[in-house]
Amino acid sequence: MEKKETYNEEQKTQIQIKELGTRLKSIREAQGLSIADVSDVTKIQKHYLAAIEEGDLDHLPKGPYVRSFVRQYCDHLSAPDIWKSYDVITKKQKAAAPTAPAGDETNYSDSRKVFKPRSFVWLYLLIALSLGAAGWITWQYRGDIKTSATSPIDGGTTGTAREQKPEEQEVPLSADEAVLPVSGDVASKDGQTDLSWMDGKQPQPVTAAATVPEPQSEAEKKAAAPRSIKVTAENAYVWMKISRGDKILYEGTMKPGEFKEYEVSSGPPIRVRIGKPGSTSILWEGKKIFPVAPGSNPATKFFWPDGKISDS
Repeated sequence: MEKKETYNEEQKTQIQIKELGTRLKSIREAQGLSIADVSDVTKIQKHYLAAIEEGDLDHLPKGPYVRSFVRQYCDHLSAPDIWKSYDVITKKQKAAAPTAPAGDETNYSDSRKVFKPRSFVWLYLLIALSLGAAGWITWQYRGDIKTSATSPIDGGTTGTAREQKPEEQEVPLSADEAVLPVSGDVASKDGQTDLSWMDGKQPQPVTAAATVPEPQSEAEKKAAAPRSIKVTAENAYVWMKISRGDKILYEGTMKPGEFKEYEVSSGPPIRVRIGKPGSTSILWEGKKIFPVAPGSNPATKFFWPDGKISDS
């Protein structure tokens, strides 16, 4: 009788897992995503994602991988309510898993051991060999160390002055450079420094010609002003990837009413890849574009700093 009840309970659990997988598949298809799209973002292999949708969790890796894969999939599709149901089921399955018999001292673990305990004798030998080699090199070159670099400038410890190299000898000043006149309104070589204070006179302030920027026209001001783009998921869950050049600004699933806004300045354009363009709006240059593209196929738009919109 007890075996029959256990069998019926397992059947109910399998039916519930299949129903949850079917719901995940429906949400994915509603967002215009393929299994390959989800695999590229979550890094979960495609056949594991297909097994989750088919309700066949036995094909997933054992241990903690089952809960991890299912939770990542639910988070990517923004389905926390489905994960709550999976959480209860997987916890019950883990609690019902057979345990080791009493008296068996074997250590069972869900995680694989990556590193095996090893002896560190080889490490000690390597350190000893390195120290020996350093000592031998020091002994071989001890004569050179004693006779080189006696000046502090060259790295030594004595107070002997360093000999100047031929190219570093001081060059005497010419007659004109050796004696400078100190009378009259004398300026330095660059003609900008007033030295009249040396004769007791008040120095004359040096004024630079002020540069007045030319006024910009309204068209130039509008072209120079930074633009902004606002992407909004209107009435459905929408998968979105927004990037500028090689930098990804956002990638994920947006809920209905959720939006992302970015500034379009000089440089590469903003690239917007939309899974369901028919359920997405874009605010650009003060104008709302809805829908972004007809149909339910994914679409890509480029928004340039000069105000242009293109498909490539």
